[in-house]
Amino acid sequence: MIKESLQGKTLLITGATGFLGQPLVEKILWSVPDVRRIYVLIRPKRHFGGGHISAQERLEKELYRSSVFDRLQMRHQGDFEDFLREKLQAVPGDIARDNLGLDEDLAERLRREVDIVINSAAVVSFDAPLDQSLELNVFGARRVAVFAASCRSALLVHVSTAYSCGAA
Repeated sequence: MIKESLQGKTLLITGATGFLGQPLVEKILWSVPDVRRIYVLIRPKRHFGGGHISAQERLEKELYRSSVFDRLQMRHQGDFEDFLREKLQAVPGDIARDNLGLDEDLAERLRREVDIVINSAAVVSFDAPLDQSLELNVFGARRVAVFAASCRSALLVHVSTAYSCGAA
């Protein structure tokens, strides 16, 4: 049922470079290879010394090269990166900013296209400063919900890592 409900859909996923986000993206691409597209909201980063890593560079470095994607790489072999480029698109943004830090043209495009928003972005360190945890885990989740509500007909899924566990 989940597979059928994702076929041909466009998703926006936050936290895709994280501990839960990477396997989530991989599982969707593995189980539903005919998902239309997955937009991944990725915060650009700054290097010490002023260098800059774009959202696209982070997507390629942190997802394409992740061992989480090994079975997809085996399935697609020489076409692996082409498959990922067709299905995954980096979206520079930040849940700590209003409108997810998106420029208005991109935000409007996503509002028209996105069918499902999955929020898996969070501060998961229990010793993080309280203001940082509150900003991302509470206010950030609210910003994602507000954005999802502004989409033409998007379903919102919120993921929490607190006390999640499983057995192999």
